[in-house]
Amino acid sequence: VRMIRRLLCAKTYKRLLTSRPDDEQGQRYLTATLENLASATSLQSPADARTFHQQAIEIQHRLTQSHPLRQDLQQQLAVSYDSFGLLLTSISEQTEAEVAFLKAADIQRQLLRTSPTSTVLLRQLAWSNNHRGQTLARIGRVVDATAVLRESLHTQQQACNLSGDEVRDLSALGGIWNNLGYVLEGQQDTASAIEAYRAAVEQLTAAVNDKTATDRDRDALQRARMNLDRILRRQTDTQETRDVAIVAPRDEPGSSPPQTMSLDRSEDSLTNNAFRPDNAGAYSLRTSAQLITRSDDGYFGA
Repeated sequence: VRMIRRLLCAKTYKRLLTSRPDDEQGQRYLTATLENLASATSLQSPADARTFHQQAIEIQHRLTQSHPLRQDLQQQLAVSYDSFGLLLTSISEQTEAEVAFLKAADIQRQLLRTSPTSTVLLRQLAWSNNHRGQTLARIGRVVDATAVLRESLHTQQQACNLSGDEVRDLSALGGIWNNLGYVLEGQQDTASAIEAYRAAVEQLTAAVNDKTATDRDRDALQRARMNLDRILRRQTDTQETRDVAIVAPRDEPGSSPPQTMSLDRSEDSLTNNAFRPDNAGAYSLRTSAQLITRSDDGYFGA
């Protein structure tokens, strides 16, 4: 029923905009409706979801061209590109997803030139780079993935510094450290991977120790500890048995595979973009590793 209502809303907005093409508010409503439809159809009909998302981005491009000085419109366009990348990832279109994440990050970097202390923009850039780094790793560009994830860390650390280490920022920082460790582990750089996992545990422990921490923060910490314990145990076994090297991250009896953490978000609203970073997660990245989502305050997600 809800989806039918959204489809009717989209058709109504399209008809109205035919006679009122300069109606900014109407175009923004239509964009939000299309992105809500993309979220609602992402599992049952990925092709339809992709079409809805592309239509929303086209409208947002026209808005930014009509209002080139409006930073809020540019920011919403970047968020939509990031969300579109998550959708493409969920349907295994990794190469196209990487391009979408890159477009989002490029816009966010440009906006930060004029607003360098915006914690919202810093968080959004960190999210886009975190998503892009994971996608690069999936398509085998592990060196690029490492560089992008390190940029994501730097950006998220800036957000932490400006926010006074809010729980959501510490959780996100820990999650990115965890993902970097996973990529480094895949490159057989055990020492650097251990360092990254330790940093993840440190940041997530700080988040969990705050009274506002949630079960999802605690779950994230548990997964980071599992990664650290596993790689330390493997390193000890390797030294004792004088193995040549760890060929790649592998499952051990009774242990869990490396756990990755990722960031996304959405909201179900007709008055704002459907995939805003300050709301609940919509898409989960389909990978061999389990992902951690956070939908209570919408910052940390899969």
